[in-house]
Amino acid sequence: MDNDPPQPESPGSPRTGWRTVGVLSQPPAFETVHELSTVGVRETSSTIEPWPVTVSEAGWLASGIGRLRSGRMLNLDIISLILFFLVPPADHIPSHGGWPYLRPSYVCWVADAMCVSRAWYSCALRNFEMWGALLASVWHSSTWVMVSRRAMAAPKRLFYLNKFFFGTLDAFIDGATAIYADWSSRFRFWGTLLQGRQLDNLEVLYVRPDYKDADDRDEPSDPHQAFPSPAHPLNTPCLRRAAISSPAVFLSDVLEHLVLSNFSATQLVDAFAPLTSLRHLEIHKPRVGDGIDWTRTLARGSWDQLVVLRIWGYEGKNYRLASDSSPVSMPVVETLDLAGALLLHAPCAREAQFRHILLPDVIRMLRGTPQMAALEIRSLLGNTWYDFNEGLPSVPLHLPALVTLTLTNEIQNGTRELLRSLRAPGLRAVSMRCNASPPYNRLALQYAAGILDAALPGDLNTVRQALRDANHAFWIAGYTHLSSVLLQEVAPVGIWNDDVLLPAWNALLIMTHAALLMRDMATAVYNEGQAPHAGYYLHDAVMAALGTMALDAAHLKGVRMCIRSEHYAAEFEVEVARLCDGRARKIRCAMISPSTTMPTPLEPWNRPDSVAFGSARILHGLSVLPVEEMFVINRDRGPFWSLRDSHDDVAELSCALARYSFVRTLVVEIDGSYAEDGLLQALSDARALPALRHISVCDRSPPHYALPVGHPYTFDGWWEALEQALRQRRDSGAPVHSLIVDGRFCLRRGWQDRVRGLVDVPSLEEAPMSDSESAAPSNTAAPNGSSAECETEHRVFFGAELCGEQYSSVSRIMASRLQALHGEGASVACEACAPYERVYTYDTVCKWVQSYGQAQRRVKSESEVCIGEVAPASMR
Repeated sequence: MDNDPPQPESPGSPRTGWRTVGVLSQPPAFETVHELSTVGVRETSSTIEPWPVTVSEAGWLASGIGRLRSGRMLNLDIISLILFFLVPPADHIPSHGGWPYLRPSYVCWVADAMCVSRAWYSCALRNFEMWGALLASVWHSSTWVMVSRRAMAAPKRLFYLNKFFFGTLDAFIDGATAIYADWSSRFRFWGTLLQGRQLDNLEVLYVRPDYKDADDRDEPSDPHQAFPSPAHPLNTPCLRRAAISSPAVFLSDVLEHLVLSNFSATQLVDAFAPLTSLRHLEIHKPRVGDGIDWTRTLARGSWDQLVVLRIWGYEGKNYRLASDSSPVSMPVVETLDLAGALLLHAPCAREAQFRHILLPDVIRMLRGTPQMAALEIRSLLGNTWYDFNEGLPSVPLHLPALVTLTLTNEIQNGTRELLRSLRAPGLRAVSMRCNASPPYNRLALQYAAGILDAALPGDLNTVRQALRDANHAFWIAGYTHLSSVLLQEVAPVGIWNDDVLLPAWNALLIMTHAALLMRDMATAVYNEGQAPHAGYYLHDAVMAALGTMALDAAHLKGVRMCIRSEHYAAEFEVEVARLCDGRARKIRCAMISPSTTMPTPLEPWNRPDSVAFGSARILHGLSVLPVEEMFVINRDRGPFWSLRDSHDDVAELSCALARYSFVRTLVVEIDGSYAEDGLLQALSDARALPALRHISVCDRSPPHYALPVGHPYTFDGWWEALEQALRQRRDSGAPVHSLIVDGRFCLRRGWQDRVRGLVDVPSLEEAPMSDSESAAPSNTAAPNGSSAECETEHRVFFGAELCGEQYSSVSRIMASRLQALHGEGASVACEACAPYERVYTYDTVCKWVQSYGQAQRRVKSESEVCIGEVAPASMR
């Protein structure tokens, strides 16, 4: 395509339309003119008409902006500014992804503005700088040519799409104000392409195409091999923001935001050297080969104005801190996100995230951030005991400003040691993540060692089958590292001949050696003994967290635990104490696994697991805290989803709850259409929560204006499990003293009467009813001989609370009539209560109210009420 900009009409004509006051040919100014403001609006000795006036000017309509009563001058500078300000700034990167392509809203705004009048239309056509800014939002080639020609010689914003010919866009780079190339563009070495250029107008550079889409065949294939370095720097005196995915050097005194990708250590040093105004720095995917020392690399730059520093690199590609490392001074930095060890002196740092760092290095790094308020440890390097214990300080590090501490690494990998190394008296929240999956199945090791030993004297097929069975047992039982070793040992058995995999001539020897090795490894791991489950590690971590918060478990009082199920994990939150200002201090543990209950029967060597199993392990670890009140929010399956064909998880849950000897109050909140009864089954054992005296059941009702119209959920199995738990606890000599049921529930008929005899002090309370409900009779007892089997907690469900404000008057009249005509025998109940006379179903009444919407209905007799077409036949 030919996108060369057209030449001006005459060699001496000015480049109007950008950086020029006035966009239309203006008549000579009046004699008495002085500047009114800095945006081009002028005031004369004549008076100015109000803005909304529309007049006819030289045969076309124009708005009254700046029109003078005694002259013909129409100043359109303000219109030009309005049109240009409709376009977003260059910092906003246009989006060209997704299908279908959505037209940006500001394009519609410009189009609407051009329809206001001829003045706005002509002004838009002459606003060349606006068209240059709109050029980056165009994705069709023909439209791009039109907009480019309309922009004339004004600076442009260029967006490199694969459907465009890059050579045409490259011709406009020297005068561009912004250059964009996102992940959908073809990869190019932009640092080499732009080297040595003088880009005086460039303000924003965002060129981060995806490297995997590179077309050049001579590019480095190793993800850690360095890219070629540019020979000359890029001179950009107006550059404010830059993001580039290939090495480059910028010469700019106003560059504040910089994102670098695929730079080596030397290239990073070259890029930092000339920059003194950076406030935001991000380093992504550095190509560092064997590793990089971030302290020595960043020591070459000037960071007096840096506020945000982020380094996202590969795990294991960062050197640990050297013993003679000098801290890098960053006096005003506030936010740190580091994927490598970096020794800093940052007295103003308030937030930090660390990942892929050794624990001793983390402690050294925290010494240079005394005002740290929010700290998150994403992962720690190391696998052995020595990695998390050697080099730690003998005296804990004091962090007086620390408020929140989040640990998302494996709880057995350095969590306890990190907490023991810190002291934060003002710490309000310690959050941990725990994988509560069961320990590995050791019986699989014994089985694998036996079949491998028996197959050693056999032929090739016998040894191959034994290795397959052993690999399957390793994988199912959880020993994935043994499975990986086995696959590496048998890899040389197959030899590729073109596209055919042929067995090696010494295949039997290779497999025999692999079987012998795996047999010995399985035997050695089996002899190490059973590893403890996650609850034991959590127990030690909680004790260390109390020490970090300067608390003693023996002196804690009023401890409350809240258990809820979130979309990503089951969260256990314990309020252990309160600060002097009344704010709570909490310890949180998110159980990320198991997240579901496995079906039974299980595959051989599989580990039986369920959400209830995992919750039992978490409760085991938190049992060191003297919990007095326990709140359970049962959403969907809830945090106590148990097995169906086995009660092993319920038994383990009961054993974990038996450790909570101070819990006297249990509150269960049901949220949703389903409730699991695993907790109630565990409470059937009187040893679980031995001091339990009060149980409260409530629902998470929606707001008053959003109450549902349908019948409430029944939860039949859940109420039966609660009744069974109360009965067994009473028979075991540990009865519950009070039971409170408060919410919109549907209970089985007679359930209340049966439950009243299972508690020492019956206190079955009902939720307060609305005005419409209070007008209805409260007795919903079915007549003798009725086949109804359920009873609703709320006696009347229709009315303002359920059907909306538009039915409030109708519902009150209905309720009063039922009460006046039928007395205690009239009520509204659920579908199971419907077959008998003079008790109308809730759905029936709602259908009648919504169908007719009128309060007055004909009464056919003094003792009967007509409910229209849906009334029983005996009432018509």
